[in-house]
Amino acid sequence: MKRVETAIVIGGGIAGLTTALALGRLGIDVKVFEQADSLREVGAGLTVWSNGMYALDELGAAQDVLKAGQVVESFRFLDEAGQVLGAVDLARLERLVGQPSVTIHRRALLHALAQVLERTVSGCSIHLAEKFLRYKQDGGHVAAYFESGSVHEADILIGCDGFNSLVRKQVLGDTDRNYSGYTCFRGVTEFPEAEIPRGAVWHTNGVGTQFGLLHTGAGQMAWYATANMPSGVIEDAHERKDYLLDRFGSFHELVPRLLGATESSAILKNDIYDRSPIYKWSDASVLLVGDAAHPTTPNLGQGACMALEDAAVLGRAVKGGGSVEDIFDRFCKRRMRRTSFVTRSSRRAGAFNQSENQWLLKCRDKLTAALFKGGSMPTIDKIMGYKI
Repeated sequence: MKRVETAIVIGGGIAGLTTALALGRLGIDVKVFEQADSLREVGAGLTVWSNGMYALDELGAAQDVLKAGQVVESFRFLDEAGQVLGAVDLARLERLVGQPSVTIHRRALLHALAQVLERTVSGCSIHLAEKFLRYKQDGGHVAAYFESGSVHEADILIGCDGFNSLVRKQVLGDTDRNYSGYTCFRGVTEFPEAEIPRGAVWHTNGVGTQFGLLHTGAGQMAWYATANMPSGVIEDAHERKDYLLDRFGSFHELVPRLLGATESSAILKNDIYDRSPIYKWSDASVLLVGDAAHPTTPNLGQGACMALEDAAVLGRAVKGGGSVEDIFDRFCKRRMRRTSFVTRSSRRAGAFNQSENQWLLKCRDKLTAALFKGGSMPTIDKIMGYKI
């Protein structure tokens, strides 16, 4: 039975680099193709929760990410007035997994992963400004065709090209995408460290809104804000900031201050979509991972973490041997229940947190306080306290 010796990875983001790392550590020659002209991650801050750090530790990258980020030291839920409703027992979460949770800028995470890849994997090359068009399979090999006219062949091809994946479109066709009903705004700004505890991750629910702040270290605060609205709303940078200041002006004083301190041009906006779970992400020698396979809303902070788990599990599956079809089948069976649970849980959390129902709003804060009275809840344990 032929051993996997070469691989093509489409996408040079978090999923792509960790997949290349997982395969490269097994001695597989990996070519990564990124359509941008540099390795960069558009976005703001994120949290690599303990489950994601566990996967990174298996890939030999946890310490590099830890050095580039900030350990989460307080994970709190607040009401609009800033009153603490509950907090997660982070020490307990770390004991469950053996790893802390880390806040980090997406760009810093990508840079740390690229450094680990360069330092530890010799058989990996990264090709920039290469836009993937399609693949073709023949005789146990797969060829990838690019807009530049180049063609590359390998034993397997892994689609890590995100929500709008062209690899997915060829594997699965045009599948459904679900608009959540809300849009997410994100930003990063410098902010006095003395005013927010080090390593803070704080989340506040409003009426059809959410606001979260992440202390990513070095005097920088990342934030996200969600608001119920139709998809496709377009505004210029100044209108976007004015909208946020108006919509979140009644929140506790840290919120409008963070928004006011952020440059208008640095505020990102994305309508939030996910896809209904499916349970097979492969086509012979082609496999989807990360958001290309199982995109989720950001309510549980698991988009990047699911990609990290995917990479580690794929490495295990390849190491276990067998035909490519067997390897990919084992991977899908190992990941389908986990990722569908996260997707559905995140969708439910979004519906709960974005609610404008007056009856629900009257009891939501009390319910949040009750759920976190002991410092944890079953969903947190099952998702963030999970070891692959």
